[in-house]
Amino acid sequence: MKTCTKDNCDRAHRARGLCASHYNQEHAPSRHAKKLTTCAWCGTEVMKNSGGSKARRPACSDQCRQWIQNPYCVLPATHWARWYGKASAWKPKASKPRFMSRQCADCPSYFIYENLPKYNSPPLYCSSQCGKRVSERNRRAKGYGVIGEYTRKGFYALVASVGGMCSYCDVVMDGQADADHVTPISRGGLNNLSNLTPACRPCNGDKSDMTLSEWAASRAERGLEPRRYKLDTRLPRFMNLTLTEATGVPYRFSLAA
Repeated sequence: MKTCTKDNCDRAHRARGLCASHYNQEHAPSRHAKKLTTCAWCGTEVMKNSGGSKARRPACSDQCRQWIQNPYCVLPATHWARWYGKASAWKPKASKPRFMSRQCADCPSYFIYENLPKYNSPPLYCSSQCGKRVSERNRRAKGYGVIGEYTRKGFYALVASVGGMCSYCDVVMDGQADADHVTPISRGGLNNLSNLTPACRPCNGDKSDMTLSEWAASRAERGLEPRRYKLDTRLPRFMNLTLTEATGVPYRFSLAA
């Protein structure tokens, strides 16, 4: 059998010593010229050979060719889902964002957030400050090896129940109340509402990591005015407390030693 005379071509001879492909390239270059056409599946414009013995619907890729032969869905040729982005004038409607409201997991304030997809969990805190505050409280309690946790909205409810007064000096706190651990967490106190009481900033800072009896002795030694050093858990304002014994000594006592 005669073969093509071109180098490294062993296909069958057609005419003038050439195979069909080489003959078309040299003597009939426009016989199967490529032209711009549209994929029969996705609508993408692609350059394809014209003519040929097989009447096949044009496809831009093997994947589209496979879907043409074995379609994964039965849709009319003019359906937007098959032509979206190319030949169709249809555009999806811009969805308006939906806004939701929820209460912060730490403070009592409510905040608004954009509705998220199902696989995204909604935010827990109204701001990054609240999230950092919770992380810092939990990190500090974990460092001391104590159990329990609390939220500011639970503590604010406690402040409101006592009329916004300091538990030690009975002053009405106009600003933000401090959450004082009656038994310091650095000395084994719990980190929950059963060990918290509202205090003004001067009292909370002066008490520091002392117990009530140690704080009373320290203020007497410094000649300062006395405060309430006994919290009667039978009174409504102190019924949440479960007083426990502290371990170790306060930091300022250890320095003095």
